[in-house]
Amino acid sequence: MLFRSVLFLFFGWLIVTEAKSNSELDSLYKTLKQLPPVGRSLKTDTIRVVLLCEVASIQASTDSKKALNNILEAEKICFSRTWEKGLALVNYSKGFHFMSSGKNMYAITFLFKALINAEKTKEFELSGKSYALLGLCYSDLRDFGLAKKYMTLAIQIYKKIENKRLYIEALQYLGLIQFDSKNFLLAKQTFEKCLFECNKEQAFLIKMYCLSGIAHCNKELKNYDEAIRNFKTLQQLENSQKDYPVYDKITTLTNLGDIYRIKKDFNKSKKHLDKALNLHHDGGNDVYSKDLFFTLYHYYKDISDHKNSLFFYEKYISIKENVHEQDIQQQINNLKFEYESSRKDATIAITQNKLQQESRLKKILWGGIVILFVIGCVLWYYSKIVRQKNAKIEAQSLQIVQSNQQLEFLNKNLESLVNERTIDLKKANTELIQKNNQILTALVEGQTIERKRVAVELHDNLGAMLSAMKWRLQVIDKEKLSEKEKSIFEGILSMMERAYAEVRLISHNLLPSELEEKGLLGAIQKLVQDINLSDKLSVIFDYSGYNLQANKRFELELYSICLELVNNILKHSYASKACINLSNTKNELSLKIFDNGIGLNANVNGLKSGVGLSNVKNRVESNHGTMEVISKDSGLEINIKFVL
Repeated sequence: MLFRSVLFLFFGWLIVTEAKSNSELDSLYKTLKQLPPVGRSLKTDTIRVVLLCEVASIQASTDSKKALNNILEAEKICFSRTWEKGLALVNYSKGFHFMSSGKNMYAITFLFKALINAEKTKEFELSGKSYALLGLCYSDLRDFGLAKKYMTLAIQIYKKIENKRLYIEALQYLGLIQFDSKNFLLAKQTFEKCLFECNKEQAFLIKMYCLSGIAHCNKELKNYDEAIRNFKTLQQLENSQKDYPVYDKITTLTNLGDIYRIKKDFNKSKKHLDKALNLHHDGGNDVYSKDLFFTLYHYYKDISDHKNSLFFYEKYISIKENVHEQDIQQQINNLKFEYESSRKDATIAITQNKLQQESRLKKILWGGIVILFVIGCVLWYYSKIVRQKNAKIEAQSLQIVQSNQQLEFLNKNLESLVNERTIDLKKANTELIQKNNQILTALVEGQTIERKRVAVELHDNLGAMLSAMKWRLQVIDKEKLSEKEKSIFEGILSMMERAYAEVRLISHNLLPSELEEKGLLGAIQKLVQDINLSDKLSVIFDYSGYNLQANKRFELELYSICLELVNNILKHSYASKACINLSNTKNELSLKIFDNGIGLNANVNGLKSGVGLSNVKNRVESNHGTMEVISKDSGLEINIKFVL
C-alpha cells in the first residue's frame, strides 16, 4: 500500500506539466490582470481561459476552492464564445481538479466530456491526457480492467503524435496499474520498457520511480537478490540528489530491511531498518512511515523481541486507524462538496441558458435586418435581368424552331447509320467467336499430339534404354563383388527400377488412354487405382455430385490439375490418406483435394515456394477459376472453383 500511495502522489505531480513555484503563480495572475476585460476580443478571451486553467492546475493541491472558481470563470467565457476547444480544456481541468480531491466518480464525468470536446476539435494531446486521467481514476476505484484500457489508449495517442515525455509517463502509469492489479510480471516488463525510454530521454525522476517499480515487482515475485540490487541502485541515485524526498528514502531502506528479514539475514535487516527509523525521527511523516513500523513489528517478532514487536505494532495500528478516520471525514466532505457543486452547476446552467437565449435573439434580429436588405437588392436586380432576358428569349425562340427542324433530319440519318454499323459488328463478332473456337480446338489437338509424342518417346526410348541397362547390369556376377560393391550394385538396380516406374507413370499420365476412351472420370479413376496399388498413399475419388459433359480441352486441364496436386501430396505431404472430390451445380464446377499430411510447412522444400502450386494456380486462372489453399495442423485442403 505504501508503494501505491507514494507513486500516486507522483501522478499528481506529473499531470501538471511541470512544478510551478509561487513566483510563477504570481506571474500568471499578473498576466491575467494585464488582459483587457472579458468580451473585448476573441483572442484575449481564449488566452484568459488557458491562463485560468493553468492557475487552477497549480492551486488544485493547495487551494481547492480558488482552483474551482477559476475553472468556472473559464467555463463561462467558453460558453459565451461557443469555443469548443476551450470547453475541452475546461472539462479536463475539472476532471484533474476532482481527481486531485479524491472525487473520482465526479472526475470521470468531466473527463468523458473533455474527450468528446477534444475529439471534435482534434486535440489529440488533450485526448491522451484525458484517457490517462481516466485510467488513474478507475485504478483508484479498483476497476483495473477499465484502468488498463484507458491508459493503453493514452499510450497509443502519445505514440502517434510522437510526444515522448507523455508517452514515458503513461507507460509508468500502466506499470503501476498492473502492479496494483497483482500482475507483477507484466508490471515489471512495463517498468523495464519505461526505464529504457527514460535513459534515452534523460527523464531522471521517472527513471527513479521505474527503478522503484522494478524493485517492488522483483520483491513480490520473490526474486530477492535481484530486488536487493535494484533497491541499492535506487538508494545510490537518491543519495546523489539534494533535497530528495525523505519518505522515498525511508521506503527504499524499509524494503531492503524487509527483504533481508525474509532472507533471515537479521544483521543487515536491522542495519537498514535503523537507518530508516533515524530518517523518520529527523523529518519523516507517520503516514508515510506506516510500512516501516509494520516491517519493524515483523522484524522484532521474528527475533522473538516481543516488547519491541508490540510497540511498533501499536504505532502501526494507531496510524492506520487515524488514516481510516481521515478517509471517512474526507468522504463526508466530498459528499458535502458534491452537493454544493451540484447546486452551483444548476445556477450556472440557468445563467448560461439566459445568455444563450439573449445571444440568439440578437443574432436573429440582426439576421432579419440583413436578410430583408438582401432580399430587396436581389428583387431589384432580378427584375432588371428578367426584362433583358425576355427580349433575348423572343429572338432565340425563332432560332430554336429552325434548329429543331435540322435535328429531326439529322436524327433520321443517324438511326440508319447506327443500324448498319450494328449489323456489321454482329457479323464480325460471330466470325471472331468461330475463329476462337477453331483456335482452341487446334490448340487442344496440338497439345494432344505433342503429349502422345512425348509419352511415346519416354516409354519407347528412355524406358527401353533403362530396361536394357538394367538387363546388362544383371549379367554381372554379384558373387565376385565385395560386400560394399554388392551394396552399391543393388542400390543402382533399385534406383533404375524406380526410374523405369517413374518414366512409365509420367508417360501414361501425360495423356492417359482412359482420358480419350472414358473421359475425365475414367482417367482420374485409373490414376487413383495406380496410386492405391502401393502402400504409400490411400486415395478416395468422390464424383457423386458430378454430371457435367465438359469439352476435351477443359477435361485435359482438370486432369492436369489433379495430377499436379496428387504428385505434390506424394512428394511433400507425408500423408497416408487423401481425397479428390469433383462436383458441379448449374453455374459452378468445384474441385476439392485434401490430405492428412503436415500442411504447408516452411521446412518442406518445394511446396510453399516451389513451382508446383504456381503451375496449378496459373492453370486455374487461365480457365477463369479461383483457387483457395487452406493449411491446417491436420493437413492441407485446396478448393478450386470454375464459373460455368
